[in-house]
Amino acid sequence: MNRVPLLGLFLIAALAEPAVAAKVDRKNLLQVLSPSVRGGASAHPFINVIVSLGHMSNGAASDPTTFRARLNGRNISKLFEDVSDGTTVTGKRAAVEPPLFHEGKNLLRIDVRSLPFKSGHHTRAVRDVDQLRFKAFAGTNQPPHAQATASSDIALPGIPVQFDGSKSTDPDLDQLTYHWDFGDGTTSDEASPSHVFADQAGDITVQLTVSDGQATATDQIQILEKPACGIPGGTPGILHVEAAGPLEFHAVAPGTTATLALTVRNPDSTPTSCLHTRLGTDEGHFTLAPDDFTLGPGEQKTVNVTFAPTATGHQSAFLTVVASSSNRSSVRLLAHGFGGTAPGSGPTLAADPLFYLDAQGNPAGILPSGLSFSADNRLHTCVTSDGVATGDVCVSDSDCIGTETCPATSTCRGGDNAGQTCSFSTDCPRGFCPAQNIFTPDDMCGDGSGALYMIAEDTSTDRTTGDSVGTVVRLQFDPTTGARTDAAVLDNPQSSTILIACDRIPLRSRGRVYIPEYHQTLNPVPPCARDEREALTSIAKANGNTSVLLPDIDAQVGYTQCGDSFTMSDDLHVTSDGSGVFVALAGPSETGVPQGIYRLLPTPLLVLNGVDDFFQVHPDGDVLYATATDNASTGLVQIYKVSPDQAVHGAPRLADLTPCATFEVPNNGCRTAVMLAAGHAQANSSDGVLVATVFPALCPADLNPVIPASLRPHGAIAFASPAGSSSCSVLGVLSAELTATDELTF
Repeated sequence: MNRVPLLGLFLIAALAEPAVAAKVDRKNLLQVLSPSVRGGASAHPFINVIVSLGHMSNGAASDPTTFRARLNGRNISKLFEDVSDGTTVTGKRAAVEPPLFHEGKNLLRIDVRSLPFKSGHHTRAVRDVDQLRFKAFAGTNQPPHAQATASSDIALPGIPVQFDGSKSTDPDLDQLTYHWDFGDGTTSDEASPSHVFADQAGDITVQLTVSDGQATATDQIQILEKPACGIPGGTPGILHVEAAGPLEFHAVAPGTTATLALTVRNPDSTPTSCLHTRLGTDEGHFTLAPDDFTLGPGEQKTVNVTFAPTATGHQSAFLTVVASSSNRSSVRLLAHGFGGTAPGSGPTLAADPLFYLDAQGNPAGILPSGLSFSADNRLHTCVTSDGVATGDVCVSDSDCIGTETCPATSTCRGGDNAGQTCSFSTDCPRGFCPAQNIFTPDDMCGDGSGALYMIAEDTSTDRTTGDSVGTVVRLQFDPTTGARTDAAVLDNPQSSTILIACDRIPLRSRGRVYIPEYHQTLNPVPPCARDEREALTSIAKANGNTSVLLPDIDAQVGYTQCGDSFTMSDDLHVTSDGSGVFVALAGPSETGVPQGIYRLLPTPLLVLNGVDDFFQVHPDGDVLYATATDNASTGLVQIYKVSPDQAVHGAPRLADLTPCATFEVPNNGCRTAVMLAAGHAQANSSDGVLVATVFPALCPADLNPVIPASLRPHGAIAFASPAGSSSCSVLGVLSAELTATDELTF
């Protein structure tokens, strides 16, 4: 028998680590989603109390059976019903009626325990308690918004069609009931029923009715009958729809008309090929002629799409083409026009210029009037004393190193004007101008005044080290014409710095821009794995003076110096007055700090849990986030608005939130992508106008022969978003041709 010396046992006991209970973050066991601290609660006549149940940082989940709620000292736990995803209880909700609450101040106290978890040598559970003081005010019931989608817009006998009404919303967050009328004598009260249609005698209209108990709303889906060829022995043809460009009519005066042409082709050369085609529109200001025809092998037909507005304003329609085809049975297209007189495709409905990157990666702008302009990004390049262009971006000699200069002119190299004086390459047809430097940004932001601030990495040279660094540039555009009036190089941040954010403070009133400046530390103290960091740096719009606001963004949100790996910021935005700075971070898997959208200043706070990509900040300081989901031939754009007040007791997840607005767009089987920008509804107002651009992110191979890229769904939709409110509303389609697949900013 082996024996361990007594001294050895003593040493083993002395060296063994004690079983210390790990610190856990219990903050996310529950989050109160409604009511909110800032918005209060609308008594219409009841108020909704909605709570999300989550997990702690160690993975232990809430125990729904331990849920307790008290309102103004009275136990209201029995009023709550479970909210479930079908398998797990994800939350609780209750409709609380008076006299349990009263107009004015109320105190809500909710607590829940975790499921037991292992902690050291013991098993324990912890409790999360949230106390919320809110105001209740007399309000009127707001009607719900019905949103119906279907897995197919073509009904084939015996093939199930999956319907979904779960994306319907209610501004008061009331619980909804659903009723489907399938148009064939059958109904369903499920939120997402499946239905099989028998042989059709024509097209069928399916109607969804949702109710919040006091008001109803409806939405309809047109289920189309696939046309039969109608020719004995005919075989399905191939559908191909063409147009010179997007179905964008621009401005058309009420009482007049404008026409664009579609071409429907049957490229199938099979002698029996038959393409019976029908076309329709969901909006009476747009008509199609002819709307029913048959094409034989190799034949084509021109269809005139006519826009005839009767009133002023933006107007749009979905056009549907359905055919007896062997490839794709139906195609949906977006058409837009503006009734009235306006430049471009009509007003943006916001007070600020809208900027975006075009297909070549160059900045472009749209003024509030609708006037489009090229945001002139032509700068100059530094030149050595012997006349060699270095490629460093400059506007004046002070932007260059040492004795280098920034000449505004040089001579054309090659082309028709070789040897002649030039400032830009447009002066040198079929040649180039060495003095020109096209500044293509990695990121950009506007400040509402017509100024555009851009950042790009590896565009200049560090004066001390000679290393490649980035450049921050200010361009000023006339807010009425779009002409460039000024340009300046503001700063040269370290390489790998690619994000920029703007406040809305004027240049001469100490306005600033903000960047997460990348730094690499060769000998970190203390020595550890994380030798990279991003410093939140502000830059004066007027003179480029810099100030480090936070030396380490990761540390500000809770990452440890040696325990967590570095994570680069995915997006950065700032409030209009510069008082709040927000960042999107993808948390490393080994850390307990979740990915999400964080407020960095004035105090760190996780605002939206689980998302880490593009977002925006509303003029009132709330965080905005847009998603796009797809179902058959349609995509659904959803806008979310989250106040930091909602996250004080734990950040909500996107699945916990109700979108403030939704809008359906055609996708024809592509995946829909969305970019979002937030502007001011009026100057000096905190009310917002949100513009979302949609575009196909991924299209199946079989779509290519059906419609060209110019007809693939893309465009811009505007939403109204009042300050201090969680509700939004759809203003309408702004354009059927605007494509902003990357940067989009007011």
